[in-house]
Amino acid sequence: MWFFLSFAKRPDEAPAERAQPFEHPNGFREMTSLRVIMPDHHAFSTAATCANQLKGFEIVQGDEHLLLLEIDHGASGQAHDFRPGLPMIVNW
Repeated sequence: MWFFLSFAKRPDEAPAERAQPFEHPNGFREMTSLRVIMPDHHAFSTAATCANQLKGFEIVQGDEHLLLLEIDHGASGQAHDFRPGLPMIVNW
């Protein structure tokens, strides 16, 4: 299921009176890219195709369900693969 919140903004664009703290205990600053890999090409809806136009977001067809999350452009060169329990790899 896909949905879009036209009124939503990035947290760092919130007015000062509504701003939340951005300090993460491990120093992470920003999610810089998200790639969703799906094996079923029939799952690509119009909404999913439109989502591919967002900077740093991509939905592609692949061999397995997998989420690739990049934080801070992968500057530290570190990664964690959560498979097989969770189909996700995080690079930071």
